[in-house]
Amino acid sequence: MNDSALKLVLIFNSEAQGYKCAAHNLTAAQAVEQFGSNSAAKIIDQGRQHRSSDVRRCRSCNKAALDATREHNESARQREPEQEPSAPVVEESESD
Repeated sequence: MNDSALKLVLIFNSEAQGYKCAAHNLTAAQAVEQFGSNSAAKIIDQGRQHRSSDVRRCRSCNKAALDATREHNESARQREPEQEPSAPVVEESESD
């Protein structure tokens, strides 16, 4: 199999606000079959076959999860509306 066709699957954990590794060394068909209906899943190209059999201990996968989390956080910050400093509140006093 061509290594460039391999896929890595990351799942977004909304509580932790980050991606976790779910699977690696999958074909595109396997990735879509297993995770295609999961809206929290991110299927990305895997540069080469990963040697680790345990996806949770795979350094390449953990780095990809960290990179995806950084990208997510940066884009979330860019989408936040800029808050303009509010004008000071001036209290009007009643005069007799």
